[in-house]
Amino acid sequence: HDGFLETPSAAMESPMQPGTRWPSGGTLTVQCAKGPLTLTFEPLQRFQMRGLGYTSPKWGHGMYHGPLVVDREDVVLADLDPMAPTLENLHVQMISRVTTSDGEVGIGGFEQLVIGPYTPWGLTEYFDAG
Repeated sequence: HDGFLETPSAAMESPMQPGTRWPSGGTLTVQCAKGPLTLTFEPLQRFQMRGLGYTSPKWGHGMYHGPLVVDREDVVLADLDPMAPTLENLHVQMISRVTTSDGEVGIGGFEQLVIGPYTPWGLTEYFDAG
């Protein structure tokens, strides 16, 4: 597309990977002047947002540890519990191939964090899995 697109409405569909609250893909439909534009998200790789302080019990936003404090955490993605009660594994960015109904293809981040009940996905509890 040739720049900024303003729309009066858009709709997102994002099925979940079984046993998680992580997306298995997504379809965004944006209403445009010439008709609907559809963007399809195909996840290629998962990035855990906990590494940036989101939902981290130690490195959460605004937690001061002193000047020049440096630390690291090594995480084996295959070993993560997607529904850990600490919430630290719920927030993800899926590096995704994005294809538009106009035939354009690119790579982008598809961020998702779902907490609490959400009727459209059948989530009835604060932490139940899809």
